[in-house]
Amino acid sequence: MRNLKLTLTYEGSRFYGWQIQKNVRTVQGALALAFADVMKEHPRIVAAGRTDRGVHAEGQVVNVVLHGDPPSPRHVQSGRDIPLLRTPVSAADGDENPQLWSVEKIRRELNAALPADVTILQAEFAPLNFHARHNARARVYRYQLVPEYSPFLRRHAWCVRRELKLAVLQEAARCVVGKHNFRSFCDPDEEEDRSFKCTIDECDWREIKITRPCFAKMVTFHIRADRFLWKMVRRLVGTMVEINAGRCSLEQFRSYFDTVSPQPAEWTAPPFGLFLERVIY
Repeated sequence: MRNLKLTLTYEGSRFYGWQIQKNVRTVQGALALAFADVMKEHPRIVAAGRTDRGVHAEGQVVNVVLHGDPPSPRHVQSGRDIPLLRTPVSAADGDENPQLWSVEKIRRELNAALPADVTILQAEFAPLNFHARHNARARVYRYQLVPEYSPFLRRHAWCVRRELKLAVLQEAARCVVGKHNFRSFCDPDEEEDRSFKCTIDECDWREIKITRPCFAKMVTFHIRADRFLWKMVRRLVGTMVEINAGRCSLEQFRSYFDTVSPQPAEWTAPPFGLFLERVIY
């Protein structure tokens, strides 16, 4: 039994989120198919965080416990509608038994089986008690916005078609730092007793100029927290964009941390501007 820790990156435009679902293309489903093809196993794949449909990741972390037992029938997603861009690695450069492969060979073989919009950056064996989600101390997300539309950025940045005032956005971001109740900024599930409190260590806005794949002025939102709730980052961004436009005041924004309000749900930013940058252990 071995606990495999993987750091992967994926372009989320054509994925229906992280979690495996029947009849749709997901990141977990693509990984499950690769493990079935390469390792002849159907292990449980645990991620540090579940990304939504259309959300990207630069440093998602997962752990997979490999047992080396014969595969048992289990549903894995079979759709692989993006052609592979890599040449499969021949098993001739090592033993044909996957249980004897080095961790680097496992990474290469899995990458050869994965579709072109997801790849494993790093692989290592971790202690058996390592858990990608429970052991994470913090996650870092980035959201990208542009004031003017560019077809080159349509899958990776939200075009708001208005001036983005950095000073106004920064003032709103300062209200987020600390421990707050974020129930107004998420979709609560049936568990009424769950905690909606998160501790935000860092929260700020930055303005950058990019030259690739086009010339553009981009504004990015950065946030680091011990945990995140579903749609929380996108609703924080959407609400702060409303403050930038003068349709929401700072006082109103602060009130959402004290009293539950449905308004941030109306201002949810689209998913394609969101990136999971890294997970901190």
